[in-house]
Amino acid sequence: MPYTVPKVTKLELSLLGAPEIYWQGQVVSIPPPKTFAMLCYLALQPQGASRRELAELLWGPDKTGSVRVALTELRKLPNPDEWLLADDQLIKVSVSTDVERFEEALSNEDFAQALETCQEAQTLLKGFELRNADAFVNWLELERSRLSELYLTALQGQINQLEKHQHFTEALKLARTLLDQDKLNEDVHRAVIRLEHKRGNDEAALSQFETLRQILKEELGEEPLEETLELLREIEGGSISGAKAAIILKDASRIPNLSEKLFGREKLLAEIQTHIKKNEHLLLQGLGGSGKTALAATVAAQHLQHKQNKVLWLQAGDDDPDALFDAIARAFDARQMLSQTKDKTKVIQDLLVKHKITLLVLDDVWNAYGLSKVLETLPKIAFIATSRQRYPKLKRLDVGRLPREAAVQLLEHYLVFPSFSSAPSSPLLKIGDGEEEKRRRGELCELLGDHAFAVRIAGITLAVDGISPQELLERIKDAPHVLKIPSEFAEAGRESITSLLSVSLNALSDEAHEALLAFGVLFSSSATSELLSLCTRRGEEVTENALAELQKRGLAERVSEAGSDVISYRLHDLVFSFAKANNNLRKLTAVKAGKSLLDKRQHDFDVLDAEINNLLGAVETAKKTDTRLFVDMMRQLVVGNAYYHARGHSPRSFEMLKVAVQKAKGLEDLEAAHYLIARMGDTYREFYGDLDRALEAFEEALELARKLGDYHREAVILSLIGIVKFEHKAKDADKYLEQAYRLSKSNKDDFGLNLVLQNMSYVAGIREDYKKARELSLESIEVSRRLASNSLAEKSEVDYTLFFSMLNLSVAEHRLEHLEEALVACQKALDLAKERNNELWIGYVLQEMGEVYHKMKNRTQAQETLHQALSLYRQNSAKSDEENLAAFISSHGYSLPEEGMVT
Repeated sequence: MPYTVPKVTKLELSLLGAPEIYWQGQVVSIPPPKTFAMLCYLALQPQGASRRELAELLWGPDKTGSVRVALTELRKLPNPDEWLLADDQLIKVSVSTDVERFEEALSNEDFAQALETCQEAQTLLKGFELRNADAFVNWLELERSRLSELYLTALQGQINQLEKHQHFTEALKLARTLLDQDKLNEDVHRAVIRLEHKRGNDEAALSQFETLRQILKEELGEEPLEETLELLREIEGGSISGAKAAIILKDASRIPNLSEKLFGREKLLAEIQTHIKKNEHLLLQGLGGSGKTALAATVAAQHLQHKQNKVLWLQAGDDDPDALFDAIARAFDARQMLSQTKDKTKVIQDLLVKHKITLLVLDDVWNAYGLSKVLETLPKIAFIATSRQRYPKLKRLDVGRLPREAAVQLLEHYLVFPSFSSAPSSPLLKIGDGEEEKRRRGELCELLGDHAFAVRIAGITLAVDGISPQELLERIKDAPHVLKIPSEFAEAGRESITSLLSVSLNALSDEAHEALLAFGVLFSSSATSELLSLCTRRGEEVTENALAELQKRGLAERVSEAGSDVISYRLHDLVFSFAKANNNLRKLTAVKAGKSLLDKRQHDFDVLDAEINNLLGAVETAKKTDTRLFVDMMRQLVVGNAYYHARGHSPRSFEMLKVAVQKAKGLEDLEAAHYLIARMGDTYREFYGDLDRALEAFEEALELARKLGDYHREAVILSLIGIVKFEHKAKDADKYLEQAYRLSKSNKDDFGLNLVLQNMSYVAGIREDYKKARELSLESIEVSRRLASNSLAEKSEVDYTLFFSMLNLSVAEHRLEHLEEALVACQKALDLAKERNNELWIGYVLQEMGEVYHKMKNRTQAQETLHQALSLYRQNSAKSDEENLAAFISSHGYSLPEEGMVT
């Protein structure tokens, strides 16, 4: 009959911690060490063990006699017949243990009971030592490790249950206990971050993230998992993507949000300046609308009063480290350098040193990870971040409520000298000096919490509506609170800002009210009147008038990028939050508006520059809702003479291009997939300098072109593969170029042939075979002229091919010492560039002409044209061209014009 373990036993073993034996609740003396060890082992082996196994474990092979002696010792314990079974082969015990109770509670997910049972699980048989029994010692260590892992599982389970029942403080205590034992456990770090956030302590949550990041970096050389970064984004709430480009500031004229005058911040400004002089890292922290950015702008302006100082300003938003690094590198025209290195931190640091940046401002930070990585790049320079959040590792200066006297002064400033462009035509109000009037203004500021933005809106409202502070107080007091309060307002602890905005909205025309709320469906707080009119389906003139009314009320500001005629309107972040909370449009409206704008303005890059955050937001939304629309919009942004061809990809847009390739394949749209893959290859080659991946992309594009039977695209891709192979120093590069040439010729494809000839001319020039380069350029020009006579050819494409053919010819003639012929080719290219009003093309030609004049020893003419080219590069932010030309000018003994001088 098989052995059955009794369900109820009276012998109990306490094995967790210092070991004990109990019989009916009374302590029993522990038998000799190896006998006790055998009892403990059997207690944790429900199936029992053979005599041979026990001998090998404790005494050695064939020492079964020692097992018999140990059994004799065990039978001296109380009532052995009730719990001990031993036959010739197998030995079992039926005892109860705390280990058994712990595992049972864990199995039942009764984590509290499990922890109560197992407070010291990682010290099974604490203090128990055994000599000359290596096998048992090894088993004991493994068992201790197993129970330790189970203990951590119990802790994690209890943390989750406490969190579920909102016992956050108790859960945090356990989580920190767990981290003391396993500091590399990212799951537990996430739990601490999440719990601190849930109990309202975001500063501690962000600090814990930074602790985790440092531990991973120092111990493993790793970065946090995407799951952790996603949690961080949820906690921080996010703003809009801000890092389109950083701005290098050498004077105060381009500083964003620079106010004419600050009120009540004199002491804070002085304190900031003290820290700036010591190259310290500061955080200007405060509620939305408290004036953090204006304060940072004033500090930057003061810093630039010293001519040797330079400021790099970057609106960070919620961008991650890659996007921030890309934006900084873009400012220095060093994106390709950044893309080709693993140590991006070192590249950014070197750029800041090389360009002598003395202050870096990171405005409106919403991403702790991005902030931390930027801080790692900093050489010994001053640094300011502005944020609503509190972040560790920075000296924090609170930008709180204004002093009451300053708040009243700010109110009076807008009352008497309204700083909006559409001031009322009626005479400005007189400010009464009576005590009652002063008291009312003070009461109004008090109700508004002395909040800078709210006081500003109040002052403008008083001026525009021509009402008294008492009347505005009554309006705010009686304003209906039917609108949902955005989180930023609730954070301020006051409803008066919402009330004030409600009063401002009540005074708006229907068109202006509609325009303001329409911002809430967009992906950025900034928009052109054209995009907004597409959202509201009103005429652009009506929308422009509505936006002017918002500007008049101080709810929006009119902005334009340097060098661009495109005008945008940007809502203050509190107003934008208000609009997001109360708009009644669907996201699909913004997507359709973005598509319509792309259809109309696909090649108007200044407009797309102004709207790129809204367009990317629309594209990302389409990715989730309408695959076909997503692919079409990405194709418009990247293929041909498209935005990202002219501007270069950001990390965000390039990832979306990769997704678009896969989506196009999923739709079995081979044409779209072909063009998108080809652009991916171009980007890998031109931006990332990754020739291997470029070649992979072009080879896939070639396969698709052949499937489509598109001989033109096949020839173009063959030509590009030839160029990549040439740059990779592959022996078969010429084979691909020749294939492309023959294919274009046989199919009478002049567009493809022209591109092939230009690429072949480029290769010949690099090989210093200038006769061949000249011959190919002349053939390319002939093809361009044939294209010009083709009524189906688009003039912009013809001009493009002819310009670069002429420019290539001039370079070849120059290198062949045919200097007069080179100047003739240059002049033709210059006429074409001027006709197209393309300033960069003009710069290219003038540089080539200047170098030819230099070769002709006409130094006066050379210097004049070289200066003109340099001026055009500077005006158009062509930094790489500027640096190369400046090096040529200096190395050949010409004077360099002062920066900013236009010749």
